[in-house]
Amino acid sequence: MRFAIAVLLGFASVTEAIKFRPNPHQSPWAAKAKDEPKTKISDGFSAHKDYFGYERTVPAIYDTEADDRLMHSLIKNYATEGKGIDGSPNGKFYLTKPDAMLVASEVANTHLGLSGDALKSFVETTGA
Repeated sequence: MRFAIAVLLGFASVTEAIKFRPNPHQSPWAAKAKDEPKTKISDGFSAHKDYFGYERTVPAIYDTEADDRLMHSLIKNYATEGKGIDGSPNGKFYLTKPDAMLVASEVANTHLGLSGDALKSFVETTGA
């Protein structure tokens, strides 16, 4: 009889250790996603989107295309403008990798005459 009780107690402790369903509080899918760290262009003003009340201002040094056509085009058409602490544009422009790939596509198309699969292949191999 003592042996049967010991076996049953042992079985109870073993079944307690074996869980067939995961504990939802310890499951990886129950964990909250970590916030991405803020960067200088987090929530910045992209050249590809319209923002209510935002008007892109190219710095005076690149204001006209006669000054520096490349910089004027990059800032006006591709760069992301950073956001100040108060949410207003801070006048600092950054070119992200996806935007640089768009620039490479435009240059390869305009100056090298590439299009279609040749353009895509050229940009992927030279810009990666």
